[in-house]
This record gives sequence, structure tokens and C-alpha cells, in this order.
Amino acid sequence: MNNENLNPHIEHQESDYLVDYDAVESKHVLELIAISKEYIQFISDVEKYDKRIIINYLQKIFPLIYLKSSLITNIRISDDSADERFVTEEEYESIYFSLKDIFNPAEELMDTEKTVEDKCPEAEFDVAEYLSDIYQDLSDFYLLYSKELISSQECSIRNIKLWFEERYGFKILKLLSFFHSCLYGENLDDEEYNY
Repeated sequence: MNNENLNPHIEHQESDYLVDYDAVESKHVLELIAISKEYIQFISDVEKYDKRIIINYLQKIFPLIYLKSSLITNIRISDDSADERFVTEEEYESIYFSLKDIFNPAEELMDTEKTVEDKCPEAEFDVAEYLSDIYQDLSDFYLLYSKELISSQECSIRNIKLWFEERYGFKILKLLSFFHSCLYGENLDDEEYNY
């Protein structure tokens, strides 16, 4: 009896590379794909919403993105040549300027008709840039995974784990702190919360 491949989730490839379908199609990966799709769609349509709705939405989805990203495991890549990027410079700039119009601190400080709870403190980072960077990372992850080629999916999982650890994980935490201050700032001591 040939017991070479008893696990139905592992397929034998020509190059003796074993594909781990449990990692490629893990619950955490699939949930991050779904959450990423929601974030991408929301940011693509961000001009349809007022600032308070945007902040409320982001305050709720960012903990999910952070949690699911932190649960992604290391994965072995069968073919690095399957790695691709999809977000163009033009698309990034379009998203960035849409967000910059919403989170423009100079405009916000000049608007005296807003209530105190609608005013956000001035951030020491570019909110629009952070949101656009997260959009780019999640879009590239989502679109590469959606190609439905094992090698592309492996690359997308490897990339999102690396990008979370090195880039967007920290940005989410800074944005969450900023949005918390926007929503509940009147109850916070400004000296304790530096951005």
C-alpha cells in the first residue's frame, strides 16, 4: 500500500513541493480576505460618507483587521514569480486625495460651526497617507489571493503577514488611538495622548 499522501489537503507537485491547503485556505486567511474586501470597498466609496460615519466605521473594522492579520501563520512559497502588485500610483493618489479632503486638519480647525465632539485633534502623522497605505496593502493582498492560483495565494499570504508586521499593523494602532480621541476626546487628558 502506498501511503505517500494520506492527507487530502496536501497535494504532491512536480518539484516535490507540498502545498499546504490548510494554510492557504485557513479560517484566518479567509476571514481577513472578507474583512479586506469590506475595507477596500468602503475606502473606494469614502466620498459618499460624512466624517463621523467614516471614523465610526474605521474604529470598528480596524480591530478586526489587526486581529485577523496577527493570526496569519508563516507559509512556504512554491513560486516567487507569482508575486504581483495591483494598486497603481494613480489609484493610490486618487484614494489619498479623497481621504486628504476629509482629514484635512487646517480646514477642520477653521470650521467653527462643528461641535467639539466632531473635531479631531491634529495628528502628528498624515491620516490620509496611513489609510491609503493600508488600502494599498489590503488591496494587493486581496487581488493577488483572488487569482485562485496556489502560488499567487501563497505569495499574498506571505506578503500580508510581512506587511502587517512591518507596516500597517503599527499604522492601525496609531489610527485607532487617533479615532478614539476624535470620538471621545472631550473626556481625555490631552497630555496623556500624544500622536
